[in-house]
Amino acid sequence: MSTDDRARLVARLEDQWPDADPERLARLRATAEYAAAVLLSDRHLSRHEAQALERSLARDFEPDEARGIVQLLHELPDELLATPPREWAATLAPWVLDYVPGDGDPAFDYTAHVDSALGLRWRLPGPPDRRRVRAQDLSWSATSLQVDRPSAIDSLRVAWSDIETLEPVDPWPELLLEWRREHTVEAVRVRPKGDVEAFADRIGDLVRAARAPRGRVRRGWLDAEEVEWEPVDHWPADPRPRPPSYREASVEPEVVVATRAAKGALDGMLRWLASTPATPFRDQIAEALLTETHLYVRRQRGALERIPRSALRTRRGGSDAIYVFGRRAQVLFTDRLACPVCAQLDAQLAMLRRASADQSSSGPRS
Repeated sequence: MSTDDRARLVARLEDQWPDADPERLARLRATAEYAAAVLLSDRHLSRHEAQALERSLARDFEPDEARGIVQLLHELPDELLATPPREWAATLAPWVLDYVPGDGDPAFDYTAHVDSALGLRWRLPGPPDRRRVRAQDLSWSATSLQVDRPSAIDSLRVAWSDIETLEPVDPWPELLLEWRREHTVEAVRVRPKGDVEAFADRIGDLVRAARAPRGRVRRGWLDAEEVEWEPVDHWPADPRPRPPSYREASVEPEVVVATRAAKGALDGMLRWLASTPATPFRDQIAEALLTETHLYVRRQRGALERIPRSALRTRRGGSDAIYVFGRRAQVLFTDRLACPVCAQLDAQLAMLRRASADQSSSGPRS
């Protein structure tokens, strides 16, 4: 965990529970870190997972504490996941274990023992419960939703009344579907098998037409606007090669707040070797610069582009991270923890997630 990640997490915990004693605060933090390790393998907490977590924690925590832990998973997923499991296990071991493994050795790794004990204590849905399928199409009737064609291997039909969650999720354009079957809840992430643009449009049609019970349909990335990288002819940190035009002179110059310098030949060679048809080397970022209003990038092919910071929506990944702007525009930055531009974007995301988590916690519960 980076220093910034740890500082954000500690500050948020102290703000959430200002009157908690250090031992209680440590237990709340470790519980949130454990829950993140179980539920956030895909960096997304679904409606059903949030409700299952809050119900499970009710036996050991006050209602406001259980809701606060759920809110932390929405707000600080990356910070929670950055904690090594042995740290939260060491904090929770004296509380959940009625025996002392390792003969009391302070260096003993309690992770397996604590994970097993909490798996029995709190029945949480986990990554194995969420499978991924590819679908050619989505169709629906007045009574049910059909994923892919009925003859397809991964085809499934779900009654509207059984749906727990229907939500467009990242990476675009995926769809998360959770539904109740007898006494369990099953889940699947649906990816496009063919035309991704047509599939994304179809998800939009589905969300508008869905007849699932109230509160179980979320709009996800449908609420984000489409934004694109804008070509520019000037790097803000460079002097202009000519006097500005009348129109250019009337625009205030942008203030640079962080830079990501170009790296050496070895780094370029490694990224060239790691390039793929989906992420060609010529489109990768050679250097980047952040102002108060835009992210500027210089691509390997020499193109200068920018995108508004106000469109920043989410981030995927850890050390190598993809930042998503608007519905699907994105940029990949390697070595995130050592990048000043990434630090600024992460701080912006933390504020966005907190505002979103506050809104969710104050909204109607169903």
